[in-house]
Amino acid sequence: MSVIRCDNFFGTFIHTDFWHGVGLIAGLMVFGTFIFSLVRQFFATKKLLRSLVLVAPSVAPARLLALIAKMQIKNIRIFASGKPECFCAGFLKPQIYISTAAAGALSDNELAAVLAHEQYHQQAKHPLTGALVHAVASALWFLPIVRDFEKRWLAAKEVAADAAAQNGRDGKISLVSALVKLSSHLAAPAAVSGFAEHSIIDIRITVLEGQGLKFAPLALTKIIVSVMVLAVLFTAFIPRTQAQTISVAPCLPHSVGAPIDILNPVHKIPYHL
Repeated sequence: MSVIRCDNFFGTFIHTDFWHGVGLIAGLMVFGTFIFSLVRQFFATKKLLRSLVLVAPSVAPARLLALIAKMQIKNIRIFASGKPECFCAGFLKPQIYISTAAAGALSDNELAAVLAHEQYHQQAKHPLTGALVHAVASALWFLPIVRDFEKRWLAAKEVAADAAAQNGRDGKISLVSALVKLSSHLAAPAAVSGFAEHSIIDIRITVLEGQGLKFAPLALTKIIVSVMVLAVLFTAFIPRTQAQTISVAPCLPHSVGAPIDILNPVHKIPYHL
């Protein structure tokens, strides 16, 4: 009489690493694009600031210096330029930059409104936040709806800065007239909060006129494409396991009375029966 011995009686979970590898590569690409965008914006901002010719307070317009002192504005730089420009730049310590041409082109009320607008960006650290938002939008380029959200955030922060700079009806009028005078200048990198962003001037003027902040409806095509992409990514990259399988080794004859060894498939330790 013989007893049958079967090795590898229990199987292990079958799991494929293919999609995990694909997901890891995709994640690294998204993260790499995010970092690359931040680095690009950092150096673009540095290049812009190095190109400015700063003016010493002794030769700066006296009217501008008096207004800066009255408004108690800190970390502000005046640079020589034939173009009326004003913006806020800097990742960790944002500073306000205003050109001598802007001081000459704007009235006292307009100048005060522009400085108050940029002071809001400075205190809220919008240059850094804007750089992060732009980097996220660049990294998630495969979701069309993300760019629309970036534009809405940009408009919302500018409208908030306008609200902080308003001082009654005269403040609104001063902001609108300053937008007209400065709207054609400064194509700044994303890490700079310029006073007159070309893409949202119409929205800001509409809000200043009292019509409220209104956005065009999101395109249905972009919503559908973004949802489909997210569904594919979710389906492809979630952990997958298959049903447990049992692997049975060829059965070998065994003498009666001898111990029977069954191999534990997990710890590879034989059971002695």
